[in-house]
Amino acid sequence: MRVYRDQNKVIPEGWLDCPRFGQEIGCIIPSKVPRSESYNDCLPRDKTYILKQWFTNGKKKLGLVIDLTNTTRYYHPNTELRQKGIEHVKICCSGRDAVPDDVSVNMFVNEVDQFERNNFSNKYVLVHYTHGHNRTGFMIVHYIRIQSYQRLHKSRIQLCI
Repeated sequence: MRVYRDQNKVIPEGWLDCPRFGQEIGCIIPSKVPRSESYNDCLPRDKTYILKQWFTNGKKKLGLVIDLTNTTRYYHPNTELRQKGIEHVKICCSGRDAVPDDVSVNMFVNEVDQFERNNFSNKYVLVHYTHGHNRTGFMIVHYIRIQSYQRLHKSRIQLCI
């Protein structure tokens, strides 16, 4: 098990080897959790992944970050996002073999739907969980399926709660 530690900064096993983000799907970009710059001293230089990289690369402009992690230790949304005009939504999802519950899925679908309806500036939604795979993909797939159904039937649905 490879876990990097520096005081209270723990990098979960496998995080370093995961890609920073994936291919965008519409306005959604799947991602592993970015870290605060305070983590940089305990990471190899080529493995750092901070939110600031999204502001300096100039390619994809973020309008919303949806954080699916069940913790607040990785970065500080007030200083790293909101001051730059980027909305932040926290939807706490359990890890370790847990599937996001219906309430969380509905929250996610509603947030992305609202963002898409109000997004006139071609900005993106960055969605992340620890490694950016299972729960991130689960939420994105549910969003796509629900939106496809709603467009086909011209009606809104919600999962049973």
